[in-house]
Amino acid sequence: MTGRRASGSAAAIEPDAPAIELGDLADSLSFHMKRTDALVFQHFNRRIPRSRMVRGEIAIMMLVRTNPGLNQDAVGRSVGLDKSTISAAIAKLKDRRLIEQRSSQDKRVRHLYLTPSGRDFLKRMVPLVDLHEIEIAAGLSLAERETLIALLDRVFQSVARLEDA
Repeated sequence: MTGRRASGSAAAIEPDAPAIELGDLADSLSFHMKRTDALVFQHFNRRIPRSRMVRGEIAIMMLVRTNPGLNQDAVGRSVGLDKSTISAAIAKLKDRRLIEQRSSQDKRVRHLYLTPSGRDFLKRMVPLVDLHEIEIAAGLSLAERETLIALLDRVFQSVARLEDA
């Protein structure tokens, strides 16, 4: 927290509920990101309940679709997951036969590819994900949405550099 704002209030989520004074949290980037992420996560789960998938798994599949042959470590870094978490997510996707791993010449490196079932699954999920994205950004103009994505990417890159140090 930078201390630029001494206080601030959050808009009430429910129409009849009073706004809550945030105090020092009003200037906390981490707080605002976590609070937003919690609601986005809930909305995603309501929008896509039948899939038994979590957001991260669909993101992994979308990255693999766009970058066939990417290795597991690169996928993990792209979505901000540590090695054990990405390994578990990949194992779940493999168990569901949505992703497959193929060995390269270096047997320690395994490349990821969508299976035909994985491609079919994404064809069904992407329209729902797209609708979710439209709904959560409904209060933003296209320019604001693009700016927000660029700013969040800068924060992600900054934190990734801290973790690599």
